[in-house]
Amino acid sequence: SQISGLVPGFGKTGVNGVKAYFNMVNNAGGVCGRKLTLVEADDRFQAANNRSETEKLAGQVIAFVGSTSVVDDGGAPIIDAKGVADISLTTPAPRTAAKNNFSPNPIDPTPGAGNGAVKILRYFKTTYGVSKAAIFYQDVATGVNQSKNYEIDFAKAGIEVVAKYPVAPTATNFRSQATDMKERGVDIVITVAEINAISNLARAFADVGYTPKVPFYGAQAYSQKLLQLAGAAAEGTKIGLIFAVPEEGAANPAIQEFATWYARTAPGQDPDFFAILSWVAADMFVQALTQ
Repeated sequence: SQISGLVPGFGKTGVNGVKAYFNMVNNAGGVCGRKLTLVEADDRFQAANNRSETEKLAGQVIAFVGSTSVVDDGGAPIIDAKGVADISLTTPAPRTAAKNNFSPNPIDPTPGAGNGAVKILRYFKTTYGVSKAAIFYQDVATGVNQSKNYEIDFAKAGIEVVAKYPVAPTATNFRSQATDMKERGVDIVITVAEINAISNLARAFADVGYTPKVPFYGAQAYSQKLLQLAGAAAEGTKIGLIFAVPEEGAANPAIQEFATWYARTAPGQDPDFFAILSWVAADMFVQALTQ
């Protein structure tokens, strides 16, 4: 996972999610009487490191579970060559197309398939009357791949993409992008970015006195950190989730179980999208291993 590098701690909640699930399973006696051990490696936000660390671990582990990185295309050839099961939150095209990848948030690798967001984009078009879209993405493997897929989704939904904004992973000031969107009349923006960049974009919108009708920042924006970093500028954010909201955990036993074990494993650390999807990856892995 991506633990250090340009965006320190990006993959940490994913690691926490797998640890939490393994702790729950081990507390109940393990899998067929055997305890699960999590081995960690840091790719430091470098595709070459992702490849080398994946290669080191491939002969030592039973599977890759919940790995969280935006440069895991580096390890894709190793996954295919070694035939190791890969239950990771992958988004770059080479990893999503790996034969042994079983993502808890799968992206169809078929050319022209898009990201599967057409239905929700049509909902935004009907409900909010949006017609001009912008795609804001960090210029790394995940961002490039996902931005192309979102272009396909927008086209299928009948919404014109009037601008794309690739930004450096280290960039923090997005007033020029926010100003340009204001001038172009962008009414829906989608991002492929981590939470710090998303928060900075939201604040940039506030600074220039403009917010699109639908600031659809992506599921990765589900985090208390967005509220902490963006403050009032987070108001109106739209997020599409594929899981029940943990804040409503009492109504959902599975989410409540996640929240309980996450708090025990990573006390004081807020869960986010990556934590929940990594927990799901661990659940998929344990079910398969048990069978």
